[in-house]
Amino acid sequence: FSIFSMLTFLCPHCNTKIPAESRAIGSLPPTGGDYEWQEGNKNHTCPNCQNTFEICVRTSIETGSLLFVVRSPKPKDTSIVWYAVGTISEDFGVYASAVCQTEAEANLILPNHSKAHYAPLHLLKLTSEGFFDAHGNKITEPSYYEEVINYLEIS
Repeated sequence: FSIFSMLTFLCPHCNTKIPAESRAIGSLPPTGGDYEWQEGNKNHTCPNCQNTFEICVRTSIETGSLLFVVRSPKPKDTSIVWYAVGTISEDFGVYASAVCQTEAEANLILPNHSKAHYAPLHLLKLTSEGFFDAHGNKITEPSYYEEVINYLEIS
């Protein structure tokens, strides 16, 4: 399968699957107390098309290992169509638990992921214009999320 995991992401320009690197960079989380992780933005260059773009990753402070990709760009090329399994919130927009290159792959993982989250998960279509529900209606997101995919932490 070509399912997006929280340790890989898809190039928004050419649809190539790319593994995220585990370099510890970033800032501390916006919560008080003992910190176990940090988040930071990283520039990545696609090995296929050579375009550079930014993703946000969460790393372990103790080990420096990559925990998961927090945000990545939505498709830039109008010919790219992805399918996401995610939650929809009026206040925060869409949070994906998985992004797939085909609808069939997304449908295979939807039943497994839907039991693991606090909110219902939906099959969504994702293009350069944004997220769409099963009926083709565009999902409105906060303006600061218009260009990125936010991901749910899967434990």
